[in-house]
Amino acid sequence: MFSNQILQWLRQVGLRDTVDKIRMLWQQRRLARSNQQFVKDHPDLILPQDDILYETFNLDYRKYYEGGLQTAKEILAHFESCSGLSFPVSILDWGCGPARTIRHMPDLLASKTKIYGADFNDTTIAWCRHHFPSIEFLKNKLLPPIPLPQESIEWIYGISVFTHLSQPGHEAWIEEMHRLL
Repeated sequence: MFSNQILQWLRQVGLRDTVDKIRMLWQQRRLARSNQQFVKDHPDLILPQDDILYETFNLDYRKYYEGGLQTAKEILAHFESCSGLSFPVSILDWGCGPARTIRHMPDLLASKTKIYGADFNDTTIAWCRHHFPSIEFLKNKLLPPIPLPQESIEWIYGISVFTHLSQPGHEAWIEEMHRLL
């Protein structure tokens, strides 16, 4: 509650973006050594630019990559236990951000699975499309629809999306997920 009041005040006086930039620079400095080591240990790994990563996650490269892999494995294990299927025909990461989880799906799923990621952020979607061509990334708006046909997706997951939506947004997106499934 108190932090929301501070954010509202910072927004009103025009300092929110400045404070956010300072927080990002602080994270860059604090994590510089460990991130440099991670890049050195994984020279071929594609990572988003710091501003993209910071906006949706944090700047810890190891947590972004390894945490995303672990999350992808957990999601697939959960879906498998619920559906009895080892892989879906199609899967959608709703609110995919900078591909923290979905980037691992092509390696974890059968090659026949059609993999989609959807997000409202133009910059993030452009980055994902450029770096992960085996995944189809879709741009959506803050409210539905996602540009896919009805009943075209077998499994859908979203990580920390509803926390950013209003009550009407919740209802609209639940209806949209139902339409897609």
